[in-house]
Amino acid sequence: MLIDEKGRLFGKINVVDFVVIAVIVLAVLGVGYKLLSSSTILFKKAEIFEIVFYNEVLINEVADSINEGDMV
Repeated sequence: MLIDEKGRLFGKINVVDFVVIAVIVLAVLGVGYKLLSSSTILFKKAEIFEIVFYNEVLINEVADSINEGDMV
């Protein structure tokens, strides 16, 4: 049975304690998500960079497959 005669969930933890712990965990996860999604470098807008390749020996197929404006 899920709740025993003493009101404990699985006979181990009180239902009220479980709800309080669940609310605290969800609040911590929500705050962490909000902090990470708003101001970290991983989630900032993409910037455009110019990449120049310098190589004396380059296979023609590789050189022909790279075009100006390609996304890297």
